[in-house]
Amino acid sequence: MNLPKIPLEKWVDWLVAWLQDNLAPFFGFITSIIEPLVTFFESVLTSLPTMVTALVLAILALLASRWSIAAFTSVGLLLIDNLGYWNESAETISLVLFPALSLPQSSAGFYFLWNLLCPW
Repeated sequence: MNLPKIPLEKWVDWLVAWLQDNLAPFFGFITSIIEPLVTFFESVLTSLPTMVTALVLAILALLASRWSIAAFTSVGLLLIDNLGYWNESAETISLVLFPALSLPQSSAGFYFLWNLLCPW
């Protein structure tokens, strides 16, 4: 069967271009809020030696979970450093830490939203 191809790529490209053109001030506002915090987390992760940062993150993983997760975290982080991707990974971890640390605090006053974001 030779079915016609859905032009999903064109639709998504058009939508992204439209959003960038029409909502640029809104995205700029969101960026001005998020960027300093992400930069702070990234500088914290890259200012210490990699071994220290990996150890701290492994301890946090141990506190949040069990020892096998902490061991996997430390081995994974040391592997990332060995491959030379520590700075890129620090940026990614910073992007993940921002919502993980800010969303629960910002929704704490709203019981429904709190239970939705943090069901544990």
